[in-house]
Amino acid sequence: MALCAACSGSASPETDGTAEAAQGKKVAGGEADRLLGAVNLPKPDWLPKGFPLPGDAHIYSVTKPNVTPAAYQLQARTLADGDKLFADMIRWGEDQGISVTDALAGREVGATRVLEVSGGGWAGVSSIQIQDDASGYRRIVLSLQKAE
Repeated sequence: MALCAACSGSASPETDGTAEAAQGKKVAGGEADRLLGAVNLPKPDWLPKGFPLPGDAHIYSVTKPNVTPAAYQLQARTLADGDKLFADMIRWGEDQGISVTDALAGREVGATRVLEVSGGGWAGVSSIQIQDDASGYRRIVLSLQKAE
């Protein structure tokens, strides 16, 4: 299995003034911007249908395919609850007929959880990482490779 490492840029996207924290509390816009960064790119057109990107997610990196088979990557920061993200992503796979499985069989490696993605036109080297950061946000790294 191939996993892609996330970069830890310091930029932060704009917000509408609030974002949900992991505990369900509101975080003031300035604090959310500090945690999530000022960069907030639009959702890419290749993002799979219904992918559960949290509403407060700040996309700070999108990679377009320049290899064959096509490989895509999205990196975002969120304050959403990690357990809920994990469950939502598994449910998304079930709803779309895509296999999304816990690559670590319930074990966390440090502060990272990894889901393997296959089916629905995606190869088995595809993955979703949810990484808790000590600063209080979570990083989502979606790495997808088209099946040949």
